[in-house]
Amino acid sequence: MFGYYIKDISGRLLAQYVRDNTVELPETTLSLIPVYGASRIGLRYVTDGEIDHFEYELTDYLGNVRATVKKTNETAELTSYADFYPGGMKMPGRNQLGANPYPFAYQGQFAELDDETGLMPLTFASGITASAAGLPQIP
Repeated sequence: MFGYYIKDISGRLLAQYVRDNTVELPETTLSLIPVYGASRIGLRYVTDGEIDHFEYELTDYLGNVRATVKKTNETAELTSYADFYPGGMKMPGRNQLGANPYPFAYQGQFAELDDETGLMPLTFASGITASAAGLPQIP
């Protein structure tokens, strides 16, 4: 699976597309669309061209995504929650991720894990810190 991201000029995510190259005729399909108010308030997940469900984020005053709520038709359920150390590492025993982890986390930054390494990729958007120590990481 490959992910393609459409962003506006400020770097804000507008859409995510996925491409499955494991099939004979690979196809690129729309996967999710962020929902914005004054800032991002959640994501719309798309399956087979139809809106599957909404997932709303609850953030603190620093922009950290502390919890997510999934809304389908008439129901809403808590899908994940997290507390963070100052450097961005999740506190052990004080977080729960759902089956499909929400792609944004500390300071609202993109936090999907790399499929090959299982680690969060280092980007300038994430501040390039060693989250366990809260120190800048030297590449």
